[in-house]
Amino acid sequence: MINEIKIDNISWAGGNISSYVLEKDNNPIFAPTMFLLNLAKEGYSLVTLKGYSSRLKIFFELILQNEMANAGLINWQSMTDNAMSGYLQNHLVSSRKLVESSVDSHISTLNSFYSFAWEYGFLIEKPVFSFSYQPD
Repeated sequence: MINEIKIDNISWAGGNISSYVLEKDNNPIFAPTMFLLNLAKEGYSLVTLKGYSSRLKIFFELILQNEMANAGLINWQSMTDNAMSGYLQNHLVSSRKLVESSVDSHISTLNSFYSFAWEYGFLIEKPVFSFSYQPD
């Protein structure tokens, strides 16, 4: 299980910021944690950071479940357009019964996360996702 932990009083540029960490077994999940810290550095509110953190937690929990079920053959760095659309349709719309505006919030979070990951060298290629799904 992945946990979200709020961290306060992180020293940054002569002041303090707060952010969230996604962790599993007391180990931070590096890329999403760095993404959240970057947003905190840019001045995002804790309420906004919590939303991003919660949406990333849902995504990474499913990725972790798939990695364990498929012996590590699927991970966030090798996500395909079909797999992303499947995540939106099957997990968020069908299983979680999220409304269109909530799915769109997940899309925005994932798009920002993947752009950050590419820009900061966590990915070799910038992924292109269509983010296709059919709302209920």
